[in-house]
Order: sequence, then C-alpha cells, then structure tokens
Amino acid sequence: MWLIRANIDVNSLLQDCGDYVIIGSGLMEAKGLRQSNDIDILVRPEVFDKLQTKYGARPGKSQSGSRMLYIGDIEIYDEQPGIDISALIAEAQVINGRRYPSDKHFLLYKQSRGEPKDLADIKMFKENNNGKTGKV
Repeated sequence: MWLIRANIDVNSLLQDCGDYVIIGSGLMEAKGLRQSNDIDILVRPEVFDKLQTKYGARPGKSQSGSRMLYIGDIEIYDEQPGIDISALIAEAQVINGRRYPSDKHFLLYKQSRGEPKDLADIKMFKENNNGKTGKV
C-alpha cells in the first residue's frame, strides 16, 4: 500500500484530515484486488478548507461539480452527490489503519457512477468477496 505519493507523506495527510474516508478504488487496493492509480479522499467541508490552506493545494471542480483539491496525485473532496458524509464516516471500515467505506457504501458509490471501470470493479469485488456487502 502507498505511503508516499508525489512527495506527500500520506499518513501525515490523513492525520490532518481527521474524519475521512478513502473513496474511489482505494478499497480495491486495500483488499488486494487491484492497484489504484490515485488516492481519492472524502472529508468534511471544514477540514477541506484547512487542508487547502495548509498544503497550498490548487482547488478544482469534479465532474459532478463538487469542490476538490489536488495534492500531488491525491484528490480530496468535500462532498459527493448522493453521499451522506456523516453516515459514510460513521460506518467506515478500517483496513491497515486507514478508513474506507463499508462494502455496502462502496458498491452503492460504484453503481451510482456507472462507468465501465466502476462496473468492472463491482464485478471483481463481488467475485472476490463472495457477494458479501456488509462490513468485513
């Protein structure tokens, strides 16, 4: 699993995030299913603003219009359409000391995106997780 990306100490960054969830394909990598090309992190809006100041991160907008920060190849979001950040954080599973969405939330997120790579991830995830969608 990644420790340093683009000269950023990911563990330090995650400590700065406080309550966070690594979204996107991070759970696929954490479970050893496939490597993730980047790191997508969802944080509360107040944390987002602090990170932007601390890291001098360049802001942007996601395809869905959500605010995002780029810190190297790490993308930080303060919201995702249709996702309740509080529920996602409260139900997160911890793998190797990092917070990821529950299997159920991961699958719902991938289904909502509906891109070919997301549908392939769903298939691979279910095949390698015996179809379970609860917490591991």
